[in-house]
Amino acid sequence: MLVKTKGIILRSLKYGETSLILDIYTQDYGLNSYIIGGVRNKKSKTQAGLCQIMSLVEVVAYHKNTKGLFRIKEIASSHLYQRIPFEIRRSSVGMFMTEILKNTIKEDEENTSLFEFIYYWFLHLDLSSESVSNVHLLFMIELAEQIGIQPRDNFSINNPYFDLMAGQFVSKLPDHHQFLDADQSEWLYDLMMQERNYVHELKLTNTQRRILLDKLILFYKLHIESIKELHTYSILNEILS
Repeated sequence: MLVKTKGIILRSLKYGETSLILDIYTQDYGLNSYIIGGVRNKKSKTQAGLCQIMSLVEVVAYHKNTKGLFRIKEIASSHLYQRIPFEIRRSSVGMFMTEILKNTIKEDEENTSLFEFIYYWFLHLDLSSESVSNVHLLFMIELAEQIGIQPRDNFSINNPYFDLMAGQFVSKLPDHHQFLDADQSEWLYDLMMQERNYVHELKLTNTQRRILLDKLILFYKLHIESIKELHTYSILNEILS
């Protein structure tokens, strides 16, 4: 059947001489793979730029009841990025967010809440005029909630250490090495208390951000088996340093 839905492109691969295979997380059908033909032909009415990673799109595609490679009939932008393509910090943060999503989202069913969460985070990354230095960190914390591995925000004087394996703040140092010390735990809690529109106001040094990023990636790896090495990690650290 022919369907129309919004989506965000998580992967784009060349196929044949003029086609592309796209992994798109859609509003109505979850994560699926699509093929679009002729888009790399100079005479194509569809610009290849629409099919880049991170693009927010509307697609008309032929869907079947079985899992497979679906064919796109039409594709259009649902939001043309204003800042991300022209600011290396924003694009680097966006690429990192995309890679995290590729490693964590596997479902091919509708999840409107998750889709809207992703969609509006990328809108925020593009439209906000504030610094994006903390965006990827808060994104990872909020995404963890969306996918069911939310860290508890039970930090207190009595619970000063964050146990990465337990996913919560604890009173004593764990008997393993997967934890944050008292200072790092307080940074994490401060981050967890931030709202999206004000996360730029959180004062963190580059070193603190790098430590938090390392710990959050470790947290994901401890709770999601499918997490692979993140190729955008080193680029992001270099750009934000």
